[in-house]
Amino acid sequence: MSSGGICLRCANAPEPGSRMDVAVSWPASLENGCKLKLVARAKVMWRSADSIGLMMERHEFRTQGREFAASA
Repeated sequence: MSSGGICLRCANAPEPGSRMDVAVSWPASLENGCKLKLVARAKVMWRSADSIGLMMERHEFRTQGREFAASA
């Protein structure tokens, strides 16, 4: 992953030029414990037997909700 693209492993890769939506769980969370995910609209730039290269056309961070510790 870079600032402009993503390389993913993919068994049934779409054709180069295709567009797809991608969501990635982000490793950081907000101060209140709310987890984030990166949501992007991307264009397939290349593909190989098991991978695709995507160029992000637009992206945003969205919240995934908070995790609560189970009480005993």
